[in-house]
Amino acid sequence: SVALVVLVALLVRYFTGTTQDADGKPQFIKGTTSISDIVDDCVKIFTIAVTIVVVAVPEGLPLAVTLTLAYSMRKMMADKALVRRLSACETMGSATTICSDKTGTLTLNQMTVVETYAGGSRMDVADNPSGLHPKLVALISEGVAQNTTGNIFHPKDGGEVEISGSPTEKAILSWAYKLGMKFETIRSESA
Repeated sequence: SVALVVLVALLVRYFTGTTQDADGKPQFIKGTTSISDIVDDCVKIFTIAVTIVVVAVPEGLPLAVTLTLAYSMRKMMADKALVRRLSACETMGSATTICSDKTGTLTLNQMTVVETYAGGSRMDVADNPSGLHPKLVALISEGVAQNTTGNIFHPKDGGEVEISGSPTEKAILSWAYKLGMKFETIRSESA
């Protein structure tokens, strides 16, 4: 009953033009405010009333969650994001970073070397690098160490190696590290 009173009071305040937006302007102006703005504002008002119901009666929680997800889905669709399942909104709500390539495909934002051509032969990165001649590995290591601005960091606690630089440099440095490159030694010898 309290939620109903709050809902009616908020709707009356809204439609009489006494509520203001962040700029201090009335939220509702008869004949000027668009239908979509009215619907958005009414959904927000209704959400406040539902929140009061949820606080008072926990059984109202599923309704509040469904309304919030539906509202989020509508907003995402307005931004031209295709939402097929309502639960996807909930999942995407916890995402902090979304990486995509130029075609819009979702990526991990990590480049990797998948194939090389060195010493006159083609080599998949998955192949055993021990098949390369040691002098060739030394030349590759020196070339990578001298021609990148990235760095390889070895944590003192013995954790996983961290590689810095552009995505391309990270991929090349990671590949060279797997070949056995001694990054700091090579850079210091030629400095």
